[in-house]
This record gives sequence, C-alpha cells and structure tokens, in this order.
Amino acid sequence: MSKEYIKAQTPLPAYFPYPKFLLQMSLSHTARLTYVLLLDRMTLSQKNGWVDVQGRAYVLYPLAGLAEDLQSSISSVTRALRELEAARLIERRSNGFSKPNQVFLSFPSTAQKCTVEMVKNERSDCPKVSNHRQPLPQPETADRYHEPDPDGVEEPTGYRTRPHL
Repeated sequence: MSKEYIKAQTPLPAYFPYPKFLLQMSLSHTARLTYVLLLDRMTLSQKNGWVDVQGRAYVLYPLAGLAEDLQSSISSVTRALRELEAARLIERRSNGFSKPNQVFLSFPSTAQKCTVEMVKNERSDCPKVSNHRQPLPQPETADRYHEPDPDGVEEPTGYRTRPHL
C-alpha cells in the first residue's frame, strides 16, 4: 500500500466526530469509541426523524453491529454501554424482545453551550481541553487481600495476595 501525504487541496477521508469532552472523562477506550459510533449513527436518526414522544432523537444500533464495528465482543460492548450509562452520556430503552434498544445520547451542558457559541461565532468562554486525563480517585480503604508479609518483605504496589487459608 502506497501512502499519500495530505496537501492543502486534498479531500479528507471519511471520519467520525470525536467530541472533545470525551478527552476529559474517565472512560475506557471502548466506551469512548462506542459513544463516537452512536453519535455518528445519530445523524441517520435525525434524517429519518426517529424521535420519541418527548422529541428526543434516538439511535437503533444492534449489539452485534456495534461489536462488529468495534471489532470486539458483545460482552465488551455491553460493558461499554453500561459505562456510558453510569457517566450519564446515554440512556437505553427496551424496544421489545430480540429488537435493538433505543439509545438516547446526551452530553454535558457545558459542551452544548460551547457548540452554540461556536455556531453563532460568539466569543467562547469554553474551557480549554487538557491533553492530560484527570486521575481516578483512589479508594481510601486498605486492600482487604493485602496483608503484611510476616518476614517483613513487602510486595510491590499493585500486587494482590489472597489470605492464607
């Protein structure tokens, strides 16, 4: 395969929208890509007028299709969807047995305000996106499986030992 460098007049290849706010969230890579695919599919839903009684657009994306597009297992996709639900970025509603769920997408209100300001060409007070992820909070409780070694030799941090039976 030969490579061609992008020049000023080169048309760009098809690409997915990747919201900047995802960079600031503590989400797995699979969850982020799942959100990106759902967001891309949302354009189709908006064109087709797929909205509920409250006027919210929804996505229909079977788990098998998501798994195939992400090149991962259905259980990984399910885990990513649960992660997105916990982050309050999606809401799933059952569509009936053996039918894909309706998936409603949302995003932080600060991201929506920034989008509106950019479209109106107003001066944006949007926070700049940092290239560094915020560290996850560490639990303050001691590891219940880690007991001090009776010989006084500590294992490296991160290793777990099971209690001696």
